[in-house]
Amino acid sequence: MRVRYMAVVETQYGDYRFHNRLAARWAVFFDVLGVRFKYRQQTFSFTSLENRQWTPDFHLPQFQRDPVHDGMADSYLSVLERKPSAWELETGAHLTECERFLEHVYFFPRGVGESGLECYQLGNQPAVTACEFAQCPFCGTAYIGQFRAEDGTPYFNSHSCLEEYEFAERYDVDVAFLDFTGKEDTFPLPTESPILQIARSAAKAARFDSQDSLAVVRGMRASAETLREHRVFASPEVMHWLAQHASRLAADEHCPRFENQPYIVHAKHKRSGSRTPCPCQRCREKTPDVSTANLSEMKAPERQM
Repeated sequence: MRVRYMAVVETQYGDYRFHNRLAARWAVFFDVLGVRFKYRQQTFSFTSLENRQWTPDFHLPQFQRDPVHDGMADSYLSVLERKPSAWELETGAHLTECERFLEHVYFFPRGVGESGLECYQLGNQPAVTACEFAQCPFCGTAYIGQFRAEDGTPYFNSHSCLEEYEFAERYDVDVAFLDFTGKEDTFPLPTESPILQIARSAAKAARFDSQDSLAVVRGMRASAETLREHRVFASPEVMHWLAQHASRLAADEHCPRFENQPYIVHAKHKRSGSRTPCPCQRCREKTPDVSTANLSEMKAPERQM
């Protein structure tokens, strides 16, 4: 039986020349999705792995960002036409361990927009968890959700954005109970947002040697941008489920109530652009009382008798 390999065809798209069509299609996906990326611009060297070197295909700077806690993490993706090798998994897991999990490493051995594998170190061995691109229905941030290792059910945890907290505040429910857990058969996933669907379709339909095809891709990118401007980040089914889910939680007397925590107050003040001092407890503890600070300056100098 003869094994057929996909021909390697260097492809120009945007500012990069990609080593094959698969990488170029992923670039279209990121472009339409509105995710900044860098292509093969960083090579990691690991002295503890016999000076092993590894260059991931894509670097997504500050891809997973937490607008409430001001946290961020970079993501590195390798897109493959096969399953990742043991060498690749070991190398990717070692990177996450060296950076104390501040870097996320993913391998996508299937088509554009399909599920992939997140790689990390578990004890002395590399481990993988199935993952998939999703979009926060509240703020529109693209992120990568996981599937539970024990049963393979999807798990898209709380994104912790300010818009999500405001949604929880509206229904007076604890934001932790808004996690997408996939426990119900009718549970809608945030992987089917309209913008994600457009990005997948654009990547699969792109013909890089056809100007007409590239014009269609530009039109699809403009459509995705229009949805972002109008803040359409989820299908009507997802938003309907969220409203029903929050209403059920609000009616449950055992559900913890919403708490306006200091970092939420801080995020709201930061978004408002106000130049007044932040009223959250954390900032008030760091900033000395102005009246007390000026009191010492207003004291008259002591006279020398």
